[in-house]
Amino acid sequence: MGFKDFTAGDVLTANDVDNFLMRQTVMVFDDAAARDTALSGVLTEGMVVYLKDINRLQKYDGAAFGPVGEDAVLNEGEAGQDVVSDGSAGIRYENSISPFLLLGV
Repeated sequence: MGFKDFTAGDVLTANDVDNFLMRQTVMVFDDAAARDTALSGVLTEGMVVYLKDINRLQKYDGAAFGPVGEDAVLNEGEAGQDVVSDGSAGIRYENSISPFLLLGV
C-alpha cells in the first residue's frame, strides 16, 4: 500500500480501490465477529477499525487486532492494576488508585 495521487482521467482499477481506498479507511463494525467475518482473507497490517459495541478503535498489526492510542497504553498493564503517570514519559502500574490519577494530574 501507500499513497496514490489520482488525477482527472486516471483509470480507477479494482486493485486501486482495494489498496488505496478500502484498506486505508476506518471501517465501522457492530462487533469483532462482524469485523472478522467481513475482513477474513483480506487483512493487511495497518488496517484500522471501529467497533460500535465497545466504542473503540483497533488496529491490525499483522497478527491480530489491538487497541489504538490511549487505549493501547491502558491495556499494557496487568489485570487489576491501575495506570499511574508521574508527569514524565514513563508510566507505572500500581495495585491502588493514585489521587493524581483521579484528579487527572
